[in-house]
Amino acid sequence: MHPRLCESDTESELTLCRVQTFDAAFQSRIHISLEYHELDAKSRKTVWVNFLEQYNVAQAATRERPLKKLPSAAKAANGAQTSSTSAVDGMDDQELKTFHHNQTHPHQITSSNIDKLSQMSMNGREIKNILKSAQLLASREGKGLSYEHVKTVMEVMQHLHNATRDSERTKGSLYH
Repeated sequence: MHPRLCESDTESELTLCRVQTFDAAFQSRIHISLEYHELDAKSRKTVWVNFLEQYNVAQAATRERPLKKLPSAAKAANGAQTSSTSAVDGMDDQELKTFHHNQTHPHQITSSNIDKLSQMSMNGREIKNILKSAQLLASREGKGLSYEHVKTVMEVMQHLHNATRDSERTKGSLYH
């Protein structure tokens, strides 16, 4: 029987959902095992605040870097712009600077928003993944990270979780 892998950050780090499902060959390869207890609301708030502070530091560093407009692959290949190139390709320098500035704003998530988020039962990795996805969404829109971006990502993740759970139930009813 193989363990069900939940998440993995690196090849050397492994997080598992059910330790009891380890087979002997897998157990013999484990050097150390650490158990993490569920975070309380105060700890989750600390995690949210720390990740958001890191976001602001990264945004400030990006804002200070000189802006470079990268040539699109389509232009480089045939010297002409195609419809598949990014909207950024059509921007003049001032529009590009405005877009860059808007993308690199500090987050707009309030203390009240963080209090709401910290009440939701999540671990640090889930919080990190939500923020990474929300940052990508905000960046794609050319905006700073907002609570709305975080809510959107959480709603999509909940929908995916519900669909997976329903699919598992259907499979279970077919095979039992």
